Amino acid sequence: MTNSPSSSTATPTSAAFISESLRRAELYRWFAGLFADRLDPVLLRAYRQGPGRAVLDNLAAQPALSDGARRMEAALDHGASDKDLAAALADDFHVLFEKGAAIPRASIWNRSGGGDDGKGDAPPAAEPPVAPHKADILGRMKALLRHSGLGLRPSLPSDPDHVAVLLDVMAQTSEKSLAVWRKAHPAEAASDTPVDAVVDLVATCREQRTFIDDNLLSWLPAFRDACDAHDPDGFYAGVATLLVAYLERDRQFLSDCLGAAAE
Repeated sequence: MTNSPSSSTATPTSAAFISESLRRAELYRWFAGLFADRLDPVLLRAYRQGPGRAVLDNLAAQPALSDGARRMEAALDHGASDKDLAAALADDFHVLFEKGAAIPRASIWNRSGGGDDGKGDAPPAAEPPVAPHKADILGRMKALLRHSGLGLRPSLPSDPDHVAVLLDVMAQTSEKSLAVWRKAHPAEAASDTPVDAVVDLVATCREQRTFIDDNLLSWLPAFRDACDAHDPDGFYAGVATLLVAYLERDRQFLSDCLGAAAE
């Protein structure tokens, strides 16, 4: 589904930047779907033997992402039938994301605004978030959605700080900023010449990197650790591990774009 972004700071070509932006949006939307709802037996089959397995194999072949992808594959390779495994993973989904072992919402984990390590604080499962901080996060996300013109898919959770919503925002932001860049530079959009729209490139990369820092990496490492501790089958722990690894790599890709634009 996605190839490894370049780790160099060489100025990306227009075609390469466009291609990578589209792949990033696709992958963020894929992650959002995994956290939004349970896998039914039909979709599970696609991940065990169909096109979904090819996606996981692709990710597992990339060193920075292999740990999480291989953990997902190991859970899928369990000898149970599709129906039985889907039921087991649905139970894991309920225990982790609905019952409270690892609620996938920023306001639950960033109760103190994040510690010195930037990972936030993990609350006890039954303890509600602190109201003022929760209101701050929810208000920020509602304002972002309102002012950016981004909409939420009906299939996503209604909580604006839910990880599926945040990841979908990343997907939409990547697509929207790319559309603006293409409209402003139609001749460059299909060319293989270096990107010279420095102002536009800096703005879109900085916006996305800031969103990752403030709304995702500020709490997802702690969320990942909770999934790892409470997921008996390991599938969703693998998803969380893969997501954090991808966010860290994607943040580096955006930083590389900013560094290249500054040269």
